[in-house]
Amino acid sequence: MAKEYPQGYLVVLFVTLVCVCLLGIEGWRNWTVRREELHAMEDRGRELAKLAAQQANDVFFQAWLVSSWVADENGDAISNDRDALERTISTIKRRVPAIDSIAIVDANGHSLAVDEGSAAAMSAMGGARAPLSLPDSIAEFDCAHACIQRPIISPWTGKLVIPMSMHVPAHGTRSDSVAGASASRLVLVTIDIEVFKEYYRSLSIGPSDKIFLNSDRDFTFVARPSDNTLSGHPIVNRTLFASYQAQGPVGSVLVRSASDGEQRLISYRRLADFPVFVAVGLSRDDLLARWWRDVAWHFGATLTFMSAVALIALHFMRQSKLRAGAERKTEAALQLSGEISGLSAYLEAAREQERKRIAMEVHDQLGQSLTALKIEAFLLKRSNVSAADAARTADEMIDLIDGTITTVRNVSNDLRPVALDYGIVAALQWLTADFAKRKGIACAFYPRGDEPALDDTRATAIFRLAQGALTNIVRHAQARSIDVFWTNDGATLRLTIVDDGRGFDVDALRKSQSYGLLSMRERARICGGDLSIESTQGSGTTVSLTLPLRTN
Repeated sequence: MAKEYPQGYLVVLFVTLVCVCLLGIEGWRNWTVRREELHAMEDRGRELAKLAAQQANDVFFQAWLVSSWVADENGDAISNDRDALERTISTIKRRVPAIDSIAIVDANGHSLAVDEGSAAAMSAMGGARAPLSLPDSIAEFDCAHACIQRPIISPWTGKLVIPMSMHVPAHGTRSDSVAGASASRLVLVTIDIEVFKEYYRSLSIGPSDKIFLNSDRDFTFVARPSDNTLSGHPIVNRTLFASYQAQGPVGSVLVRSASDGEQRLISYRRLADFPVFVAVGLSRDDLLARWWRDVAWHFGATLTFMSAVALIALHFMRQSKLRAGAERKTEAALQLSGEISGLSAYLEAAREQERKRIAMEVHDQLGQSLTALKIEAFLLKRSNVSAADAARTADEMIDLIDGTITTVRNVSNDLRPVALDYGIVAALQWLTADFAKRKGIACAFYPRGDEPALDDTRATAIFRLAQGALTNIVRHAQARSIDVFWTNDGATLRLTIVDDGRGFDVDALRKSQSYGLLSMRERARICGGDLSIESTQGSGTTVSLTLPLRTN
């Protein structure tokens, strides 16, 4: 016998639970890795901030050295020989590549001495050698000690620069060429912003990462990447500036940019010698996006694997059910084949056995009963029989007569169903109900019209035809349900039997001279009707008997 395997559902459930556990473990491991990457990102941001701060401190320190040297050693030289001083500061500028220009200006912003390179650039832009006015108020640049100012456009080279200024007290008197100048002078050293940008480009940071060089006085020197729109303006990220002011020279803060909406971990560090701090912002969105991509990939892979396992398990379960069904059908077909192969011999044997049974029942029961009645009647004729014995003998004779009547009724019902005595409609209704009860096949009877007046021959032929059709359905059709329709329209009787069995080839069956088919046609001829059989393999069979009613 075939076996089905419902435990396949348990296999699917078990695999699903295993996959969910694996997905959870992988998610936890992935999150642990990402958390370590976040810590590594913070360490890297602090290291980059440290490197950028060292570079900026070195550049500003070089500018401070230049400013201090010019202020201490050459403050009075402008009164005697400006050309010599310009050659000197030009030599210094060539030795410090970060310096864009070196100039000495008076309190009114007029240049008293400029390095040769800046002077040449000024001449190339069409400007006069001296005097030249600065665009900003010179009062902001007048510092006793070197101070770093907001970025400006260099009046000598036209570049965006960071100026560092220092106050230089005057010594002696001015020459005629600078007559009328104030006794107070400033050393102005400018730093090209591209120096910082070039260094920032050398750092290994992503396209979404940013570096800011900011002043403690709340403005930005350089922003990378940037088109210099932030230079000289207040610090855009107020959260960063507030954290810097609150936490001190070194720290980090997680902020979301208002410009692009990205979340960055910003590490900042103050320069060692100047009121300037560097902020390095590394984007966390890429890291989180990678994490979500990994989660999505693992989830998709797990889901795909689970689906594949479920489909394979369901496939094997379906194949198991199909094999079980096929084996059951094969067993039924083999059994039916065996029944069909011995059907003819069985029918003949059954017919002979039925005749023998009826003969034995008539001989044994009826014969014995009649013999007993004869003996009882003979005993009753004796003259010396008492009244009590006569009464007892009469009772025994009555019991024998009742048994004889029962035997006769059974034999009669076997030869001809009693239900026919109540009409063909009642007989067919009894036949379908008894068939469904005995065969276990759904069999419904649908009568329509009045009860016809049929003679016994026609009624018996119709009954036997219906009985034979149902028998053939049981034997050959493998039907699951049967519908029997009886219609009387006043002129014609129609008996239609429809099953949903496997059907058969009517022409092939007719050529094979099927005895069952010939028997049904003979009964149709006896009752004066016409029999039609329609069947298609796989679509069931319809047997129809059309019987015209006889008129008086």
